[in-house]
Amino acid sequence: MTLRPIELVAPDDWPARLEALLAGSGEVLAPRPAPDLLPAVGLGQPVAAPGGAVVVCTSGSTGQPRAVVLPVSALLAAAQASQAVLTRPGDWVSALPTCYVAGLMTQVRAVVAGRSWRAVAGDLSDLTDRPGPRYLSIVPTQLHRALSQSWLLRRLAGFDAILVGGARLADDLRGRAEAAGLPVVATYGMTETCGGVVYDGRPLPGVNLHLTELEPASDPTPTTAPAGARSSESAGSAPILEAGSASAPAWSVPPTVPPPPGLIGRVVIVGPTCCLGYHGRPRDSAAVIAGAAFLTSDRGSLTGDGRLRLVGRVDQVVQSGGVDVDLDSLQRHLDQAFGPDRLVAFAAPDARWGARVLVAADRPIDLDRVVQGLGHRVQAAARPRALLLVERWPQTESGKVNRRQLSLMWREACNGDGDAMA
Repeated sequence: MTLRPIELVAPDDWPARLEALLAGSGEVLAPRPAPDLLPAVGLGQPVAAPGGAVVVCTSGSTGQPRAVVLPVSALLAAAQASQAVLTRPGDWVSALPTCYVAGLMTQVRAVVAGRSWRAVAGDLSDLTDRPGPRYLSIVPTQLHRALSQSWLLRRLAGFDAILVGGARLADDLRGRAEAAGLPVVATYGMTETCGGVVYDGRPLPGVNLHLTELEPASDPTPTTAPAGARSSESAGSAPILEAGSASAPAWSVPPTVPPPPGLIGRVVIVGPTCCLGYHGRPRDSAAVIAGAAFLTSDRGSLTGDGRLRLVGRVDQVVQSGGVDVDLDSLQRHLDQAFGPDRLVAFAAPDARWGARVLVAADRPIDLDRVVQGLGHRVQAAARPRALLLVERWPQTESGKVNRRQLSLMWREACNGDGDAMA
């Protein structure tokens, strides 16, 4: 097997190099990421990727950024499937960095469609009107801000579709966008699947969705991911083995038959858009990736009509403004700054941010003091945006603080409006 070095490509050179790669250059390229993510790329370690690949970093807000190897075949499959659903080729506009998968895939889709690609500012201030079919990719936070600008709404309404991903698209936010005449499409996916592979609850052609690790759905965790997905037909249950193992499966893809009502499970995405793995992390790769299957960190249930309804994360990672925030990591920093059992990090669904990062206390303390105490230990997205004061900690049967209950208490305190106590 041929090993190829990773070549770091500057933003100005990236579009041309990506086009050559998709045309068959066979290289392994990495768009230059933010400086703090650069060590994760692993430039000194060659990659085995027949046909070439793009190495893209995850956000790194959890403190453990990973370099995901996306083969050219997966990139092309994802773009072709997207085009099949969107029905007609069009120009692509991205308000997201191309060093992350959402921005990258707008470029790939443009190349596959033989159309133009253009980058715009994150606040969409330089968005212009242009003739012909066009598509835009943004996150819920950008959509929320755009709804207050009438001139921008007029320009957004001219797009054939506005893909909204990176966090859950709240029903209220979607309703307001559609009332304003915006053709929004909620997407679900991740770096490991070449971005969004579920559009408005339906998997793209060739993508199958399954549930594993089934359990009763009596106590679901609040969701921060888009709801809705349909399971497609596949050939039964295929075992997936740990790398280097010849017998014991680490996990397996369950049958296509939906589980009985009242059960939730961990979502498995199967299809040609799956990555090859995490560069330089074989154990991490073997734990969630095998062949064309990816074991996500999302939990969900299948409704009677085959839709997937996401109910939470298995690893306490939420997405706020399109950035992953690890609540457990934030909790450790809170404990270090204020002592154990003093403050508890949690999150609640939020129309603007996807998930609002919050902190609870059982005795009075100012939010500003909490944020100042965290200092530079956490990134901006992980800093609590509001504080909930409780008389006593809600606990699980095992004696742990119940974060789900804190989220419910927050919503009750806000009378169901997560923005009320901002």
